[in-house]
Amino acid sequence: MTVTNSLARVFKCGCSSLIVPVQGEFLRITARVRSCDIHGLKVFHTRVRSCDISVCFSDDEKNVVKSSYWFFDTHFSVFTQTLQQKNPSLKTLLSIAGGIADDSALSSMASNAGTRKTFIDSSITIGSSYNFHGLDLHWEFPSTTTDMTNLGLLFKEWREAVEKESKNSNKPQLLLTAAVYYSSVFCSLSYPAEAMENNLDWINVMAFDFGAPTWKPNLTEAPAALYNPFSEVSGDSGISSWIQTGFPARKIVFGLPYYGYAWKLKDANNHGFLAPANGPDITANGALG
Repeated sequence: MTVTNSLARVFKCGCSSLIVPVQGEFLRITARVRSCDIHGLKVFHTRVRSCDISVCFSDDEKNVVKSSYWFFDTHFSVFTQTLQQKNPSLKTLLSIAGGIADDSALSSMASNAGTRKTFIDSSITIGSSYNFHGLDLHWEFPSTTTDMTNLGLLFKEWREAVEKESKNSNKPQLLLTAAVYYSSVFCSLSYPAEAMENNLDWINVMAFDFGAPTWKPNLTEAPAALYNPFSEVSGDSGISSWIQTGFPARKIVFGLPYYGYAWKLKDANNHGFLAPANGPDITANGALG
């Protein structure tokens, strides 16, 4: 990673505990790795502490955390065991939902105590049965004041449930984490920071995708700017907003990317930030990495 003109020129990654669901479920440690490759992985070492997969809500069992992919039982029944052969201290997390999930389904689930309980109980069951060390929620994004309030209730009830499960099973409590917007405020709506601090082990701040050629086709952007002299949108401003809510820095994981975007330049000699462009280049959406 190099820093030029106060901009961290880094691109989208599978930073630990962030979820980027592509074509169903896959493992994300320091890069995108498909689930079927876990037995051959050679990238695990003592610096890697967590990993995750994404699952989908069941179509036939409302609000139940369940995977419909055939390889879930085949590969993830030995997921944690296999990874810990390389690093016994490594922790695994089961990530739920993600960028391709149905936001309205999450909103509906969180809106009622009964459906929250169904979701929570099934998540604990599937996480524990596959020997994961924790659970991660990736909701993009709670879009109303009611959603934010219900999110806080969900985290509180989830924590109470994992505490109860730990006492009943005499096993360590499952970790609880969440992938969140780069800022503590999404579309003028504040995350329930106090409830998150009290009930989550950490949050994964998605400080990337600030711009891309598919939705900002006319000018090049810094998709994951650490500092941004052209805009208030940056990793620095986002982390600062979380800390300003009183959320402890020790519980913040700063998500940086391993992928970038290519814009088709209108003038090849003008190739800096905010250069005139005409949509994506090289790939259909401009994503590289």
